[in-house]
Amino acid sequence: MARHQPRSDTRRLIANYDGGQHHQWAYASRQEMVDEFQAVADSDFRAVLWGVARSFATLYPSHVGTEISWSPQLPGFSQAGCEAVENYRKYHIDPLKLAVACAHEIGLEVFPQVRMSGEKYPPYHLNIGGPGGFQTNHPEFRCLTPEGDATRHLSQAFPEVRTRYVALFREWVQDYGADGVCIIFCRSWPYVLYEAPVIESFQAHHGMDMRTLDFFDERVLAHRASFVRQLLRETRQMLDEVGAKQGKQLQTSYVVAAKGYTPTGCPDLGPFTTAKSRAMDVETWVAEGLVDHLVVHIERVGDPGGHEGAEILKHYVDLAKHTKTQVYADLYPRRQSADSMRIRAMACYEAGVDGLSFWDCQGRAMRLSGWAMHRMLGHRDDLAEMKPFAEDLFRMVPMMQLGGFMVQNEFCVPTDG
Repeated sequence: MARHQPRSDTRRLIANYDGGQHHQWAYASRQEMVDEFQAVADSDFRAVLWGVARSFATLYPSHVGTEISWSPQLPGFSQAGCEAVENYRKYHIDPLKLAVACAHEIGLEVFPQVRMSGEKYPPYHLNIGGPGGFQTNHPEFRCLTPEGDATRHLSQAFPEVRTRYVALFREWVQDYGADGVCIIFCRSWPYVLYEAPVIESFQAHHGMDMRTLDFFDERVLAHRASFVRQLLRETRQMLDEVGAKQGKQLQTSYVVAAKGYTPTGCPDLGPFTTAKSRAMDVETWVAEGLVDHLVVHIERVGDPGGHEGAEILKHYVDLAKHTKTQVYADLYPRRQSADSMRIRAMACYEAGVDGLSFWDCQGRAMRLSGWAMHRMLGHRDDLAEMKPFAEDLFRMVPMMQLGGFMVQNEFCVPTDG
């Protein structure tokens, strides 16, 4: 129907390509990147979150980060990752440059995206898939346990770490012309723990050693979150500076965890428990205008009708009222029928979200029956009447025989373990 075609008022969707697209396809030409973006062209999508970095290991030839390395001796995605790097070198293409150009050609905003990845356990420890040379060469900047043991992640308590990240973000918007930046905050914890700058500043402010307090003490949580907030403030300052020179408003998109990611023993800290427990002060982020697009990632999707997820989303919607922050529901699971997606989308809109986001679109787009519904989910006010269309997109055909055997017969069920 004509009314179900994309319109300016239905462009309320965000596609998240969290880096897997690179080693899944190993782009070797501009046309291959054009083909990738055809999945979101002429649809309800308005923006793309484009994964390009694992900490400071980049999936493009960066001047700030370290070009990502993969081991050809390891199977699976490592081999595919090697092919991706070999291809863009061999054919002299820059994947990020192509992605920005292709997104803009079809009228989409593009936000390069980073996971603040930690160092890997063996056998993936030789800089495979991240985190890049800066992190590997600076163990003094790692997060520390209360006992002083090093973790696998860098701490935002160190100005050197924040400065490096902001430099990476500057490259995206200044050198590549991206519309903003995205940070994945629903992966790769911790961001701040018990490093010297954290302990010393807490001592100066509160007159006590934070290591003597409970991990979830409100003062400890607030202090830890202040360092992540400082990264976002410095990012916002840089974006405003570069944006002023370009004559446009550069934006931020942050993906935050909302349920299912709390640390062991975490008490109920209110509607933003998960975020608070992981050093994310989303209330201040919104109040200070540090986040333009707040993507709420709910791992445990709850009931089929989406009502449990909607109850979580309402708190974020209320938080963002009368501010510039728009709230997006990260619609999970990745694989579900078109009608299930439609029903969950309706619940999210009833909760008041501004739009929807979808994780790992490079995998979702391959399932055409589901993707046909994805592309139309910005039609917020028309979803109820789309039920027949959604149901027609998905059909189950029971398998009766396989290899000549009656697979549904109880005597043919595999019993060999």
